Amino acid sequence: MRLYVGNLPFKANESDLESFFSQAGVSVNQISIMRDKFSGEARGFGFVDVPDSDGETVVRSCNGKEFMGRALVINEARPMSPGGAGAAIEPVPVVVAIAAAASAVDGVKGPVAVAADGIAARVTSW
Repeated sequence: MRLYVGNLPFKANESDLESFFSQAGVSVNQISIMRDKFSGEARGFGFVDVPDSDGETVVRSCNGKEFMGRALVINEARPMSPGGAGAAIEPVPVVVAIAAAASAVDGVKGPVAVAADGIAARVTSW
């Protein structure tokens, strides 16, 4: 079973996490701490693979336990949404109309951009 492990200290590494789980009596198949792809720094969460028979027990016994000064959040990992992180946010098309009349939008003088939601802003340059 793949487990999500959150609220990891940024200093923690795979061997620290393996020691934590071994002290809890859990045999770990694999540990992956997620890191920033540019800096290589830990992102504060990771994944641990444990035998399916131990998964529920690990969640109940280790969730909320202190690890290097922080309370861990441990639960069953969920599949990543299609498209990866941020994919659930749909792009919103922005429709912009240009009004040149001085009285086009509540007294704003000069070219005005009016978004589809009715918010207007003065255009200073193109």
